[in-house]
Amino acid sequence: PDDSLPHFWSKRSTDFFASRPSAAGSGAASTPARPLGGDPKTEERVKSLIRAGDFREARNRIGEILARDRTNPDAIRLLREIEDAERQHREEINEAYAQAERARTAGDSQAVLRIWRTLAAQYPDSQSVKAELAIAEVQVQEESRQRAKGHAERDATAKAAEEDFSGALAAWNSYLAEFPEDTAAAAERRRLETEIGK
Repeated sequence: PDDSLPHFWSKRSTDFFASRPSAAGSGAASTPARPLGGDPKTEERVKSLIRAGDFREARNRIGEILARDRTNPDAIRLLREIEDAERQHREEINEAYAQAERARTAGDSQAVLRIWRTLAAQYPDSQSVKAELAIAEVQVQEESRQRAKGHAERDATAKAAEEDFSGALAAWNSYLAEFPEDTAAAAERRRLETEIGK
């Protein structure tokens, strides 16, 4: 009969095991996976380093994890991402060098500057990109200085020919306000000041 003692315990046993989560059920799923390197932010940091082009530091972070756990699948996956990103970075750097050289040959220093500024925005921590950007910025600034000095010289010479030494002095003052480090221009200004003071 259904109300017999064996039936009662059989039903209790069935209900008990049916209420327990299986190994593949919700109990296993609720156990969080061990974070990469024991730190849930490690992967985020590594990916941030990759985006910044700091591949050496990204590789160091992953290497520390693999030194403790050589089969860590997340670390191995990130190592592949680092290698792929580094390969792409090298290709982009090589292409930038080629483009910059063509622009430099054409005398277009502004184009050279744009090339390295674009790459610097993409890889802000790349030392080679920083170096090329600094060189391009100095070259553009020097060309700008030379143009300004040429204009000041022509203007000052024309004013001096008219014996307008104050006008010539004003031309050099305007130039030196922008480029005060030009010692030759400063010397010319002193000469004109002496001429005016006579």
